[in-house]
Amino acid sequence: MFEHMRPGQKVSIMYYVLYSIRRLVFCWLAFYCSELSFFQIMALMYINLGILMFDGYFKPYHSRFKNRLELLNECGVCIVTIQMCLFTDWVPSKDTQADYGWSMILVITLNTMINMGLVLSVGFKGVFYVTARYILLTVFWIKKFCKGPLRAWVDRVFVKPYQKLKAWINV
Repeated sequence: MFEHMRPGQKVSIMYYVLYSIRRLVFCWLAFYCSELSFFQIMALMYINLGILMFDGYFKPYHSRFKNRLELLNECGVCIVTIQMCLFTDWVPSKDTQADYGWSMILVITLNTMINMGLVLSVGFKGVFYVTARYILLTVFWIKKFCKGPLRAWVDRVFVKPYQKLKAWINV
């Protein structure tokens, strides 16, 4: 659970505790403060800004990439929380609220596309490495046990195109 967190920082251990408290407060606001929409939104803004400051100051992850991705996600959450103010009684026109809703949809879609792009790139990279490794293992075993024209065909079709992969993957 803590393998991707910074070792030696006691604050990194509090990372999951803070997120659990954040979720509990969110549920409490949703169920017990339903008549106080202004209070709900303001409390969410303060909680989200606090988490954003925590992530920005302590940088709980090992890698710079993970810390920046977490900050990007938290910024998206903060922007959407601020946009929630536009769906209260402050904006009386339903048409105006619908127009502002499109900006919220845009922010959520952009954040989702960035995260999905990263997930897909990591997944494709893993599939590529596994496929290349098994192709090279198959070629190795074919070359070990085959002789004559079959071995020459394997050299011509498989070995030459995948010579670059041998540098990347240890067989």
